[in-house]
Amino acid sequence: MVKKNNIDKIYGFNDKFSEDLSKFSYMRERFLDFSEKWGYKEISPPIIENSDLFKRKSGETFISDLYQFSDPSGMNVSLRPEYTSSIMRMVIEENMYELDQDLRFSYSGEIYRYDRKSKKNYVMQNGIEIIGNKNPITDTEIIALSYLFSKEILGQDPLVSVGNIGILFDIMKYFKISERESLFLLKNIDQLGSDFDQNNLKTLATEFGLFFENGAEIALVNKFSVKEINKLLDFEIDNNKKFSQTRDKESILNNLVRKASTDTTEAQFFECVEILSRVINIDKNIEESISEVGEIIKDISDKKSLTNLYNIVKNLKQYGIDLSSVKLDYGLVRDWGYYSSLVFNLYVNSYDNHNLFGGGGRYDNLGQSLGLDEDLPALGFAIDSEKLLSFSKILLPKINTKKIVILLDDPKNLQQALEICFLERNKGNISYVETKFNNQENLDIWGKENKIHEIITLNGEEIDRRKI
Repeated sequence: MVKKNNIDKIYGFNDKFSEDLSKFSYMRERFLDFSEKWGYKEISPPIIENSDLFKRKSGETFISDLYQFSDPSGMNVSLRPEYTSSIMRMVIEENMYELDQDLRFSYSGEIYRYDRKSKKNYVMQNGIEIIGNKNPITDTEIIALSYLFSKEILGQDPLVSVGNIGILFDIMKYFKISERESLFLLKNIDQLGSDFDQNNLKTLATEFGLFFENGAEIALVNKFSVKEINKLLDFEIDNNKKFSQTRDKESILNNLVRKASTDTTEAQFFECVEILSRVINIDKNIEESISEVGEIIKDISDKKSLTNLYNIVKNLKQYGIDLSSVKLDYGLVRDWGYYSSLVFNLYVNSYDNHNLFGGGGRYDNLGQSLGLDEDLPALGFAIDSEKLLSFSKILLPKINTKKIVILLDDPKNLQQALEICFLERNKGNISYVETKFNNQENLDIWGKENKIHEIITLNGEEIDRRKI
């Protein structure tokens, strides 16, 4: 048989067969059962959402990786690239945030992102969200839950790196770094090594749209007058009706100017960079690390974020977690733009990126960016199920169900064959009629490849049951 004009699967996606689906089903059941015992209820938001939902507070890298398109009504929609924004949208839309209680949700399913590096554009995720509680005890809980579940699947202790992006925000606020400059620094946090290159950082800043002139930083937008920006907005709104669906021109303009406006000097900017570099390059045990950061920021911050981080991590001992599996990473910011304080990653064996299989954090300001008039406390984590299973030492439980095939070579025996099928299915076995084979040798080979337990052949009133 020759293929002609064949249509292959889309790049980055795989066909899933029975064995793969069995693993995912097993993982899903284990996770939902585990999280239910901690008080979480399963939910399932739509797989497609308005694209603006994911653009409001997401990192720009993920915005470019969205699977977005226009639906038949003309609305710009996207396959979900993560669950958190959809769950927050649901909470706001259904007015669930007005309830005087924590909202605890669990989920399991696929997310979709165009990934040029991994050649895999979907991820099977399991995760949880807690909405409505700002007590740091809940921060400890989500780390503990993710750790203990992962330990069950891995058959060994995972590793956790924990940070608090609020510490970095406090430093940048002290030096009066603008919102756009802050975004640049967080995006390029890996460039702030102990021997960072100031000239290289200035080049990256220029590419980002930040310019230093006569010792002062000038945002790109400041090179245009408000009148010129107004003209640009008028043109965009007139020619793109979707542009102003969520905000009017004045709010867009004010927000643009607020984010870009700055009176930061070059010296001030790099003094901030120097402090950030000292903090994020600390690699010591928990007690020594907290003490050293406290000394660096003693005149900069009230240390509330640092104290919270310390208490969150120390309380992990209450869950029986060995703190030797935990390290503090002050340069951990994760990819999404909505994290506001706690952030953490989960690894196996070592803290290398190829051993990373999950993580999460707190995002109290996401609700406000999606339409609320104030912050809504929220936090959560997600695990890459497929990756976690690939590291697992636990074998899937063996199923005692037998696969029994009735070979039908004479149509006159059909009724008898079907009766046997019904009897075997009532016993809990898998049973069906096979009519394709007329060669015993080929049948045996096929039976072994497909893990058939028994083949039944019919010869008049005689029934021959043969184990494979």
